[in-house]
Amino acid sequence: MWIQKIRRGVLQVETDGVLRFVEPSFGQRLQLLWTFRNFNILSEDVLNQHERQLIGQLCQKSRPVRNGVDTTLPGPIIGILELHKSAMLRKKAPQGASASHRNSVRSSS
Repeated sequence: MWIQKIRRGVLQVETDGVLRFVEPSFGQRLQLLWTFRNFNILSEDVLNQHERQLIGQLCQKSRPVRNGVDTTLPGPIIGILELHKSAMLRKKAPQGASASHRNSVRSSS
């Protein structure tokens, strides 16, 4: 099974009810196999910065699975990643607020 995952494995990404299958390159598959070596399902919260960047790049190239239409798997599943858009938006909001605060402080100086 490991050989098949190395050759043509895919990452299943679930985002607030939307399912995606991401087809990584060979090097990316090796990185994902290492990330998912002990667990089949991971939350975005447990990923480090490098792993989050990798997932972000992969998700930009993926397409959502249409319910009832895309029933065949593109390959063996390396792992399942649970992303939460609402949590991602909450994480980005304070950064944007602090950036605008810094800009307003600079302009008033």
